[in-house]
Amino acid sequence: PTVKTTGRVLAVSVLTYVMWKMCERGNRRSYLKKQAMKKRAERDQKRTEQYGDLDFKSLPRGAEIISMTVEELVRSMDEGTLTSEEVVTAYCARAKEAGEVLNTN
Repeated sequence: PTVKTTGRVLAVSVLTYVMWKMCERGNRRSYLKKQAMKKRAERDQKRTEQYGDLDFKSLPRGAEIISMTVEELVRSMDEGTLTSEEVVTAYCARAKEAGEVLNTN
């Protein structure tokens, strides 16, 4: 083989390798995107199973809880008229509602 032929073969080999790596990278990105979407769906399913479909408007005292100050929340929990679960559920439902409005969920 001549020097020109060897150079061409080397150039084609390098180009083939570069193209292969680019395709591999594209496939890897696609794979990672699919994995991320799958994990996101699993996480959302777990949340739904654990907390149910939180709807702020359907909570009996949701608006009242959200409007209370920290001192009022603590006092109500100390008195037993309010549970920590109700407070957390109200705030989670409110955060979900705000996320939907802002389209961040």
